[in-house]
Amino acid sequence: MDNVEVSPIAGWQIGTIGKKRVVVFRPHYLDKGQQDSEQATPGRYYVMTPSQCLSLICELTAAVHDLENAAPAAPPTGLSPLSRGRGHRAARPKEHAVSTAENP
Repeated sequence: MDNVEVSPIAGWQIGTIGKKRVVVFRPHYLDKGQQDSEQATPGRYYVMTPSQCLSLICELTAAVHDLENAAPAAPPTGLSPLSRGRGHRAARPKEHAVSTAENP
């Protein structure tokens, strides 16, 4: 897992499409060499069902718990398998339905 190329997330947008009952997620990430979160690249729009969102919350919480309880020299545990749910093409969320979080 040491050779996996990663793009650090610097922020995100989250919104909903109520008629389709989906959550829209758009990560903003740092490209190679970018150091400033102000220069983050907006990613693609992704949609998730409420069930997928709850599952993601649980898996992220478990991963943070593992990190908080790991010994400092513990090796990475690897990535969990990706969910293979049926996706929908995301529409741009309405401006009032979008919240943005940035890296502190």
